[in-house]
Amino acid sequence: MMAPPERDEDDAGRLALAQAELRRRTIQALREVIGPRHRDAHSLRRLFGCDLERIGGEDLAAFEALAWRWRRQLPRGLAPVLPPHDPIVRAMEGSRA
Repeated sequence: MMAPPERDEDDAGRLALAQAELRRRTIQALREVIGPRHRDAHSLRRLFGCDLERIGGEDLAAFEALAWRWRRQLPRGLAPVLPPHDPIVRAMEGSRA
């Protein structure tokens, strides 16, 4: 019988990079669907200046709100499935931490 693989110490780092890449692609897709004169364009420009690997607080909330608002125009793999403001979604995120 084979021994189970040892847990890689870098798993959290890889997950953070994967999430940052997903955010980067989502922001790029949002940039393609949100016009430059739309009211959401300012929020989107602000997100381009963020460190996507360490995004948090107001920037993360703005990102989630934009992605949810524009979910129907985003490619299937980038569009959120659940609303970010849903209390059940927030409780699930809290239990993972």
